[in-house]
Amino acid sequence: MMSVPRDTLRSLSISPRKPETFRLRTPKEDRSVPSVISPASKVKQKPIASEMSKSTQKKIKPPFEEPTQETFKELSGLLQTFIDRRKPLLQRVTISPPTTPTPTRIWAHEQKAEDTTPSTSSVGQWETMNPEEETEDVEEIEPPETEDEPDWESRMRELSGQLSAILMQIKKAKESRQLKYGSALEKPRPKVTILRNGSANQTNDGRYNFIATITLVQDNGKNILVDTGLGTDINGRTQLLSALEQQNIAAPGINVVVTTHGHPDHAGGVHDFPDAIHYQGWYIHHRTMFNLSSLFESDRHTLTDNVYLMKSTGHSSDDVAVVVMDEQTMGKVIIAGDTFMRREDLDYPMMWQPLSANETEQAKSRRNVICEAGWIIPGHGAPFQVTRQMRVQFHC
Repeated sequence: MMSVPRDTLRSLSISPRKPETFRLRTPKEDRSVPSVISPASKVKQKPIASEMSKSTQKKIKPPFEEPTQETFKELSGLLQTFIDRRKPLLQRVTISPPTTPTPTRIWAHEQKAEDTTPSTSSVGQWETMNPEEETEDVEEIEPPETEDEPDWESRMRELSGQLSAILMQIKKAKESRQLKYGSALEKPRPKVTILRNGSANQTNDGRYNFIATITLVQDNGKNILVDTGLGTDINGRTQLLSALEQQNIAAPGINVVVTTHGHPDHAGGVHDFPDAIHYQGWYIHHRTMFNLSSLFESDRHTLTDNVYLMKSTGHSSDDVAVVVMDEQTMGKVIIAGDTFMRREDLDYPMMWQPLSANETEQAKSRRNVICEAGWIIPGHGAPFQVTRQMRVQFHC
């Protein structure tokens, strides 16, 4: 073995390595080697399949409890409630009775049930048994343990059968109506009703007298009110509420209120409809607490499948118009607010220009409405039909 002097090692910046020493374990130190700690070893080991299934069974399968009369009584009460709520639906339809005779009487929870049996004289007739009468052909039934307490399990089964029969009749009624009316029942056409024709007159002293048109749109089960007039707080006017009553609609029955712009002759009655969703100009709010938010991300906002709002600025900075597609009698109708005061302002611009906040913008909005609509409902006049001559006049 060749030895290297220490000076040589120092000059080469190499330090001598200490010889490794080894020692043997004593019997006392000979213990089990611990497992290596690693991220994988920290993961909790899954239990064996047999152990896991046993523990899972304990969690999933609670001890079985035999249903009591109290349980059946509670279920009977729920079934009776379902029956009471659905029986009025059967009054609207005429359906042949089910082939299997069912008891016609439904008892309340607290009433004592009577035993019934089919009469032998006629099929489908039910008569009440008198417990005092003895019949040779009928075997005696042992009375229940508690005489005042009915058998709620049997009661529940009876109510369940009656509820199933009612639901089946309602289902058959719906199917028969669909076959009779076809797609017309699935997609009804919207309806527009003029609750009040507006007017605009100038008095002798140069002032204006404005009465706004109020329109009701009904589509897909929604009642949409467009403009509300001055409301009940001004001169105690209640014509709007009376007009709605003639349509069998109360104020809470209005789902949506659209105010074409914020002038008081169009927006004064909004407080009469606190339950509705309100669209006023550029903003929307619900009830009395709301956050102002932009109504339009684009130029239109959908209310129903056949009704949407569109921008129609000019008369004021935030006007909107209501577009009704495929109306029952007029086809495409646009409720224009004061974008059009009345039919005559097509020939006399001085009827709308002095009242416009921005004549240029309103002229554009008027053209858009004329080019799209079949009929127009103006803000202060009767509806009028768009003619070919009008489209030529506006360069549609």
